[in-house]
Amino acid sequence: MRTPRAAALLLALALGCAHTAADAPALTSRARADFEAGRTEDAIETMRTVVQLTPDDAQAHFVLGVMALRTDRIDEAEPELARAVELAPRDAKLLAAHGLALRAQQKWSASESALLRSLLLEPGESSTLAALGELYRLSGDPEKCAVRYGQFVWQLEQRDPASLSETERRALGSGRQHVRECEAAADAAAARAGAAERRR
Repeated sequence: MRTPRAAALLLALALGCAHTAADAPALTSRARADFEAGRTEDAIETMRTVVQLTPDDAQAHFVLGVMALRTDRIDEAEPELARAVELAPRDAKLLAAHGLALRAQQKWSASESALLRSLLLEPGESSTLAALGELYRLSGDPEKCAVRYGQFVWQLEQRDPASLSETERRALGSGRQHVRECEAAADAAAARAGAAERRR
């Protein structure tokens, strides 16, 4: 069900009071504010309008895609983020976001490709390392999981602990736990493989 603001926006379009491309920055700012205030339906409807007004603006597709991703509209998020990457193929942030959408769809190989391309453009980016670690954890590759989460942990440990946000401190703790879990799983898999080889 559309919210009053979304309905008003559609009414303005129907009556010929449509926005133009020049309104896109202000509409995007409004959408961001609405989204952070919890008015997600209003925000997404507004960003859909922005995308219609500026179909070749990678950032518009990115903002809509991220909003859709954060509200579990995966089937809308992925094509929006794919279009953003198509328009700006060397933007690491867009590639990483697309990788997250593909991961949510369990498209492991495509997600890995997008995240690795992002990492090539921004080597050592901690959020991308964590995204790769989680991808490998979810897809059942504990060895790669341990490596990428280990790199993520190392990146955060190089910083002054006082400079870490609460979110980063929680992520660091989770990252360390995932390293231990993935290392144990990788060791167990190696032991099973060794036992199977000896039985041959």
